[in-house]
Amino acid sequence: MREVCGISFKELGEATRAALEEHALPDDGVTFDLPSAGDFRATSDKGYSARASADILNHEWPMSHPLTIVVFAPGDGTGDESTFNLHDIDTGEYPHQTQVLPRSKERTDAEIAIPLFSVRIDNTQPSPVLHAGNLDLLTVKEGENALKRFGVIGQQRPTYQDIMAGLDFASPNATYTVGSNLKGGDSTNYAARFGDPHAVYNPHPGDIQVVAFVPVFTGISRINLQNTFQPSHP
Repeated sequence: MREVCGISFKELGEATRAALEEHALPDDGVTFDLPSAGDFRATSDKGYSARASADILNHEWPMSHPLTIVVFAPGDGTGDESTFNLHDIDTGEYPHQTQVLPRSKERTDAEIAIPLFSVRIDNTQPSPVLHAGNLDLLTVKEGENALKRFGVIGQQRPTYQDIMAGLDFASPNATYTVGSNLKGGDSTNYAARFGDPHAVYNPHPGDIQVVAFVPVFTGISRINLQNTFQPSHP
């Protein structure tokens, strides 16, 4: 079935391309593989509903950068039991389901999440709200067994709710989901690592949220992506 909660992959793809176009920096040569970015496939083997893959392009960069776009229906998450067993974790206010279980990110230097749009599924004619997002970043601290939220992707919940109600405006934004905090303001000196392990979870029962994820590597790749998306820390 090529839809999520009654909204077709075609509609999701069109909104994805529209959002990415607003992230493009044509004067700096930054563009996206838009046809691939909107080509969603269902992900019955994952805790989320659909996914597409594309590239970030720039003729001045030594290589393209991969981009994964994920569709989160209400209650969807990126978690699984690859790092923790569900019966070992106190999920607290969150559902006792594998979707909320954090996964190890030890092979990921850093990752940027870009909320592309959100859409209400209870409207008779739903229209996507570009750049709106509010997904929880969940982790389990070392030596503990309780699930905790350490940040969000997108806006804080009150602002997000105002945006979805048409009372506020969303602009392009990005957030690190995993990485290391800078130490002493020195861009080459990194201190405590955050977001490892983590899961991304959509807590809104009436909203589909679509997010692009960009892996970040050391060196020139980090600088290129930081300059392009200017991500904040969670």
